[in-house]
Amino acid sequence: MVGILSPSAPQVQTDGVVAELKGQRPLFKIDKYNGTTSWETYLLQFKQLAAYLQWSERDTFYNMCASLAGPAARVLGELPQGATTVDLELLLRVRFGTEQQTARYQAKLHARRREPGESLQTLYQEMSHLLQLAYAGEGERFISRLGVDTFITALNDRELEYEVLKLAPVTLEEAANHAMRLDALAKSLDTRAPTAQG
Repeated sequence: MVGILSPSAPQVQTDGVVAELKGQRPLFKIDKYNGTTSWETYLLQFKQLAAYLQWSERDTFYNMCASLAGPAARVLGELPQGATTVDLELLLRVRFGTEQQTARYQAKLHARRREPGESLQTLYQEMSHLLQLAYAGEGERFISRLGVDTFITALNDRELEYEVLKLAPVTLEEAANHAMRLDALAKSLDTRAPTAQG
C-alpha cells in the first residue's frame, strides 16, 4: 500500500512512505512503523518530512496510513469514517506511545532472563534497549544501578552472577563486559580440561 498524493505530484515509492518530488529536492526514505520502536521518535521524523515536502492534510493522512505495518497497521480498522491525521496520531499514541508502554517495558525488563545458548552480547543489547524504554527521563545514576542489577539477575547463572558482582560494576556496559570476559574464560578452561587430564 502506498500513500495517495495529489494527482499532479510525481511520486516515488520507498520502503515506507511515498516521497513527493518537488523541483530538485532530494528523495527521502522512511521505514515503516510496526509498533516495536518509539512512536514519538517516528512521528517527529514523519512530521519533519511532511513539512519539508509541504504535504496537505490529505497527503499526510494517507502517507501515514501507508507507513504503518504489523500491529500498528491494525489500528486502521478502528478509525471512524472521515478520520483525520490527528485521529490517527491519537490512536497510535494510545497504543504505542512511551507513556502507555512504560509499565510493559518495566515488567519485561525485570522478567528478562538469558535463554539457553543466547549470547551475552544479545542479552546486553536487549537489556540496554529495554532499560531506556522503561526508564526514560530517569537520572543517570538510577539507570546505571538498575541496569547492573537487572542484567546480573538476567544472566540466569548463579556462579556467573556472583563472579560479576564481585567485580562491582557501576554501569550496565561494565557488567556486560565483565560477564563476557568471565564467560569466555570459563569456555576456554572447559575446552582445555580434557587435554590436561589426558
